[in-house]
Amino acid sequence: MKFIIGLLIGGTIGYILGTRDGRERFDEIVTRLQDLVGEEVVQQMTDFLDQRTADVRKAAAQGLDTAADVIEQRTAGNGSVTAD
Repeated sequence: MKFIIGLLIGGTIGYILGTRDGRERFDEIVTRLQDLVGEEVVQQMTDFLDQRTADVRKAAAQGLDTAADVIEQRTAGNGSVTAD
């Protein structure tokens, strides 16, 4: 995912720097992006995705806690981890 985001950012920067329109085109892109971000549909989607990622983060944290508990139980007393 980081690669795709980096690719998009790099492509955008390259386009802006390479365009003949320069600052005017950059300002147009920024204005359109701000308009897009301000739309209610985009805000709703952002809120939805924020909630979904919060759910995933919570589930991942619970899974890590469970795994840590299992490892702690298996290593209690003998100091080594064994595979079942």
